[in-house]
Amino acid sequence: MNKNKITLTGTIMNMANFCKYIPNPIVTFDLQVFRRKKKNEIEPKFDLVPIVVFNDEEFHKKFKNGDRLKVIGELQSRNYTIDNYAVNEQLENAVTNYVDLFENVPSRQVPMNKKREMVEWSHLIDTGLIPTIPKDSLFLENGQKSSESKDKYVYRIDKDMILYKETQHVAYEVIIDKGYEKLEVPLNIDKGDLNIAELTGRVTKKNSYKNRSNYYSTSINVETKSTILPNRTFYSNAFIWEYEKLSKSKEIQVNDRISLKGRLQSRDYTKEISIRKKTLSGNKKKLIILKTFTTREISISNYTLSNKYK
Repeated sequence: MNKNKITLTGTIMNMANFCKYIPNPIVTFDLQVFRRKKKNEIEPKFDLVPIVVFNDEEFHKKFKNGDRLKVIGELQSRNYTIDNYAVNEQLENAVTNYVDLFENVPSRQVPMNKKREMVEWSHLIDTGLIPTIPKDSLFLENGQKSSESKDKYVYRIDKDMILYKETQHVAYEVIIDKGYEKLEVPLNIDKGDLNIAELTGRVTKKNSYKNRSNYYSTSINVETKSTILPNRTFYSNAFIWEYEKLSKSKEIQVNDRISLKGRLQSRDYTKEISIRKKTLSGNKKKLIILKTFTTREISISNYTLSNKYK
């Protein structure tokens, strides 16, 4: 059994007045989904959930920002890359010198068209152009992935021999295809919006830890197959908080089939990053900025386990 169903009510925000084609028509906007107001809160919290509407060229004409909407769709995970981080000048020079000396590229394959290829560090080390692998490289000299991924980067080269530092990120969006209806009833700010997430799929990852308040936290990643986008597989993060003495999530294992129900929520985190930017004169400039990223995950209220995937 496979299930990926997200049911939300909320207010349309940040919708453009045009339709995109990629090649199928899509319209995108954010849905402002209010949480249930807590007793000690002056203003209730809300989540901004990115929505992608497929196959409706007239959606942006039928609805407008501020309209209330109910949507039923799937939680999509989509990878994207950030690649404008500042690169150490010594590494840039090493790549340039290698190309000049050997008329070849220090990568396993030659970059073609828009595709970038990963740097093969052994080429630069064996020729004495760099003493060792950069400490912030995600991949080691033998091509193996480092056991630590925090503050690590993938180094790639393009066809113009430009060296890039990249990080991989995941965007989470709710995709819908005709699964929506306009709401005429105004929001009850004390009760909040409808927010139901239901997944049934394979557990691909699991991490657990105990905090100081004797609560036990378990985070998992669940694999589901899309019914809206053929041949697409999504990977969704979910977590559960339990009192340690009553914890049942310890029984969850990788490759278990899990059926869970909960609430989709967003969480922001900030990182200080070094980026490179070209000035009007064409020179490279290094800037230190704070960048905010948003991840979305399911807060589990209940779940059941069945047999492992075969």
